[in-house]
Amino acid sequence: MPGSFLGERVKKMSGKKSTLIGITLLAGVLLFSVTDALAELCLADFDHDGAVYPSDLGILIEEYAREDCVSNPLPCQADLDGDGGVYPNDLSVFLEEYGRDDCPVCVDGDADGFDTCDPDNQFDMDENPADCNDSDAEINPGNVEICDMEGTGWGDPGRRNIPLTCGETMQFTVCTGCLETPCYEWSLNPPSTIGSTIDPDSGLYTAGIDCGYLAYPIEETIVVTDPCNGGISDTLTLTVGQVVLEVLNNNVQYGDQVVQVTVTMGNPDHMVKAIQTDLGDGGNELACTGCAADPDRAPQFNCSANELEDGSCRVVMTTTDPTALILEGKGPVFTVDYTVGESALAEGCVDLTFENSLVSDRFGEPLCSCPVEGQICLIACGDLYPRECLPGNPVCGDGRVDIFDKLEVIDYVLGLTDLSECQKIRADVPTGTLPYCAPPDGEIDDLDILVISDMAEGKANCCDYYYFGKIY
Repeated sequence: MPGSFLGERVKKMSGKKSTLIGITLLAGVLLFSVTDALAELCLADFDHDGAVYPSDLGILIEEYAREDCVSNPLPCQADLDGDGGVYPNDLSVFLEEYGRDDCPVCVDGDADGFDTCDPDNQFDMDENPADCNDSDAEINPGNVEICDMEGTGWGDPGRRNIPLTCGETMQFTVCTGCLETPCYEWSLNPPSTIGSTIDPDSGLYTAGIDCGYLAYPIEETIVVTDPCNGGISDTLTLTVGQVVLEVLNNNVQYGDQVVQVTVTMGNPDHMVKAIQTDLGDGGNELACTGCAADPDRAPQFNCSANELEDGSCRVVMTTTDPTALILEGKGPVFTVDYTVGESALAEGCVDLTFENSLVSDRFGEPLCSCPVEGQICLIACGDLYPRECLPGNPVCGDGRVDIFDKLEVIDYVLGLTDLSECQKIRADVPTGTLPYCAPPDGEIDDLDILVISDMAEGKANCCDYYYFGKIY
């Protein structure tokens, strides 16, 4: 019996025209009697290049004397008579065909069910349209494959294999090219939750952004469908990410001359090469005097901070080392030193906002950044002397806590004096024993006296711990 390879071809030929094929085995010699049509078929064209040349002989020599062509998962191309081995009979057939250069090429080299011939070819084996790429099973007339505009497989998410960032575009296309009359339709399924879009006709994708939602990378699925060819389709999942810049809230004792603000960066998907941003403080109540790069996340970076004409502080982080990068992660990247202006509120919070932020990825291209504003809150805990009614003192307190503040609160608790509203707010302090400190309770009593007394004496106290995290 002929092997499956020969049998398939014989079966295919029998459906094309009336052909008498006699195959007999006589004294170990394989005799073929074929019609002229079948004579065109080359069984020994192992590499399917249309000819029987030394490259095919090399395959025969490599497989010669094999006896496991049926049992071995690795098939034998040179088992031409289908008897499970490669023996002289197969060599005889090979020698008869050696030198032919007119072999029809009708093969399914990538085993995807589509050979290289159309159904009207007499040697076609599958009744399917011809495969336009017989070396890739993913590319055939029954399939589509999404590619980028250069036509290369776009299997990994994002430009340069990193996630896209908001506003970036990517032109997609289909790189099969097997169908003559496609009518591709592009879509995002499910629909984008961050405002991304894709042109249904051209496949041009634009990444969206929603800073309130993008606390982490978002995956989006692009779908292309060809309704003109049975609705065949392909999908591709890409990732959209961004950088988050955040000012950490900070409480400081009113009267402190220098305030330090920490800025963190969350960049889970992108390495960062440089940062520039303007930190605004609303009423120009703060003045920046310098900044420092975080020694852990950005040890090779330099930081500069300069007060601008509009009162904001421009911070620039760069490096002279071309290999230095802020790696993916989240944490502090720089701190800014401020002095408190005379116009700053005695008590209250100053909003710090990001403006004109620029972030560079490792390739020197812009990354989209989402800002998270923060506050510096000026807290006058325990600073209640002198009263605000004194000349030149528009608010109570003098920017420090000392024995006069202690005496003032003692006199009030003993009923010897009264306090103004400003003084009552500042005398009601967090109380307790470190580290168990309770917030102000709306009353001024012996517990408040103890805390203010500790502050005046420079001891560890609940006011410094509760508001400023200090233990000393």
